[in-house]
Amino acid sequence: MSDPERPEPPIIRSALPWGIRARDLTLTLFTWAAALLLLRDFLDVVRDYLTPPRFQLTVTNPTWDAILDIYLRHQWVISAVVVWVLAWGLVFSLRQRTIRAHRAPIEPVSPAEVSRISGVPEGKLLLLGAGRIIDVRSGPGGAIVEATVRPVEVVH
Repeated sequence: MSDPERPEPPIIRSALPWGIRARDLTLTLFTWAAALLLLRDFLDVVRDYLTPPRFQLTVTNPTWDAILDIYLRHQWVISAVVVWVLAWGLVFSLRQRTIRAHRAPIEPVSPAEVSRISGVPEGKLLLLGAGRIIDVRSGPGGAIVEATVRPVEVVH
């Protein structure tokens, strides 16, 4: 269940420029193409194994011994990648726990300081703090021009 006091996260997708989205799409497509290119022999064997006559290999494709031989030739590379991913995951997990454990508490900001920065009188800030919905109108440079509390309508 979500915390009612926690603000909703921003919609990240709409905040990204089109160039970054195009770059990500292009890199994703190139990565899939490279993966398919590297796995083409294995995919050929799988296709041959699953097409009629089903669950039998034809003589034109490599046998499972050939596929196993290919795997055994690269087992050290595969093992090294697996160990690297596991080690990276463990280090990253421990680092995240350390960051969460040692996070400095957020010090509260006084209403006087918020009033000084925003330009809204301190008494009005206390009134706004009690409201659930606040309408804010900003002016040039993002300065707050007007802030009002709107009542919450509950429909049963």
